[in-house]
Amino acid sequence: MIKRGLPETHKDSVSDKSMTNEAKSGCYIATAVYGSYDAPEVMVLRRFRDYSLRPTALGRCFIKMYYKFSPTIAEKLKNAKRINSCVRIVLDKWVKYLNK
Repeated sequence: MIKRGLPETHKDSVSDKSMTNEAKSGCYIATAVYGSYDAPEVMVLRRFRDYSLRPTALGRCFIKMYYKFSPTIAEKLKNAKRINSCVRIVLDKWVKYLNK
């Protein structure tokens, strides 16, 4: 897998038209923490969501719960520098693990 974007094996099979609205949705918390929807870390987390979580029933359940609660959490993170930095530390470790 490449660090940014999609796995090489999936690059040709994914287009904007083939993605659902949920797949186009951002990672609210990661976007708030990293400051950009296009941050490399956010891309890694979206790739994990799409290719590791979405194929399983438990993963889809997690995604539904995430989209239910994360917009509120992300809004609070925007101005909470201490909490934001703690969340970033956790996400940085997770992203590092996913990139291995």
